[in-house]
Amino acid sequence: MTCSLIRVWTDVGARKPAALLAKIIEKDGVILTIKYLSESSVDHIWRYEDDTYEIDDDSVAEYLNTDSELELGFVPREDGFARIDSDEDYVPSDEESDDSDETDSLEESDEDEEDLEDDLDDDDDEDDEDLDSDEESNIDE
Repeated sequence: MTCSLIRVWTDVGARKPAALLAKIIEKDGVILTIKYLSESSVDHIWRYEDDTYEIDDDSVAEYLNTDSELELGFVPREDGFARIDSDEDYVPSDEESDDSDETDSLEESDEDEEDLEDDLDDDDDEDDEDLDSDEESNIDE
């Protein structure tokens, strides 16, 4: 069996359980034998724990559909895995982005809403005037 990566609901002492990364070592019906991938507090290298745990498939938060830690942001090292930040290699562009077009359209949308609100307010004023004239005509009678 190939090792499939999953996230497992685990009680870590917090108010809510956490979904920790693990790999399936063995599967027997609905019982899965797993190893957790944990970060060392000493050198910040991620390693699979030596201990295995048996869980039922109800404890699985997510089947990750991969066997590759690299796809999940873990680069293999000789003594474990290093976690790479997805934004670590981000380099902002020097070019002006097209966000200005989106901002312009949002501003236009806001202006349209204000115009609509003004129109609605004007309609309310006209309705009030109609009511006033109706009340005056009833007084005259």
